[in-house]
Amino acid sequence: MQMTGVFHHPFPPLLAQLMGNSTLLAEPDPRLLDERKRLLSDTCCRVHAVRTACEVFEIQPEIDPHIVLLSDGLGEHQLNAVAEYTRHRWPHARILIIAESTPALEDHLYDETVSGASSPAEFLEAVERCLLV
Repeated sequence: MQMTGVFHHPFPPLLAQLMGNSTLLAEPDPRLLDERKRLLSDTCCRVHAVRTACEVFEIQPEIDPHIVLLSDGLGEHQLNAVAEYTRHRWPHARILIIAESTPALEDHLYDETVSGASSPAEFLEAVERCLLV
């Protein structure tokens, strides 16, 4: 995913909802994790970034994400397990899957998808769409 663009303030009204809220980002690729974390942090939300499914399962109780972004880079089995866990632990959280193709997940396990190759603006638009669900 190319993160070369800059998202300019003010944020769209729905993204403004993330300001001050917690966001969980699970991305195994360290470069993409840093880029996506930086982009999300620019919206003034608190980003809890992890690289593995195990790290999601070990998240402290005080972390209560409003939106959870899961990369298909976790692998099909791990992605499914984390999506199911997320739905159980944080039933109010919106789930956005970052994938190269349609995820092999049951529809109830996610709210929105976005291409892993999306631009920064497209990525943030998908986060915004996810908030509408």
